[in-house]
Amino acid sequence: MPGKFTTHHGWLDPFTLLNAEDPSGDMIMSVISQEGVKQSFSGAVIMGSNGQLIIEGKRGEGESLMLGKSTPEPLPERIHDAIRKLYAQAAAALGAVRFEWVHDDERAWIVQLHSGATDTTRDSITSLKAKMWKPFDVRLGLEELRKTVADLSPGTGVELIGRVGLTSHFADVIRRANVPARMG
Repeated sequence: MPGKFTTHHGWLDPFTLLNAEDPSGDMIMSVISQEGVKQSFSGAVIMGSNGQLIIEGKRGEGESLMLGKSTPEPLPERIHDAIRKLYAQAAAALGAVRFEWVHDDERAWIVQLHSGATDTTRDSITSLKAKMWKPFDVRLGLEELRKTVADLSPGTGVELIGRVGLTSHFADVIRRANVPARMG
């Protein structure tokens, strides 16, 4: 469930967190605790359906980008090069992947990794077609988007009003729901 559960910087008791966010123990299967990396730039990369890498990021911490609260920024070419190189290394070992990354001004780090390519292109989140489009204002947030895609009628797609990244959790939610989507 992309973007649903807490991301926290600094110490937080994992048992207290699990009890608060998943008291029944049905949704969270693991907790990741990792040492932080200084974030000069942060973002995510996915392999699109046309075989093109889509690299998005921003200066500093990337959580707001992933949650759709900020938009991708132009990245220096040296950051693009480092992410492309890191992608090539990961893909050589694992095949098509998508990952969240951090660059500390010296090197790029993978901070979250998933296998598989996506159906995304630079122009669309999914290539699925719709007969009707339901507008969705991205300022309503991820939880409202989850409800919206769960309640879509057959043949209806979601049209995002506002700007979010193609590598964001907004796009992840849409891809997982396997619904038509376009940017408004």
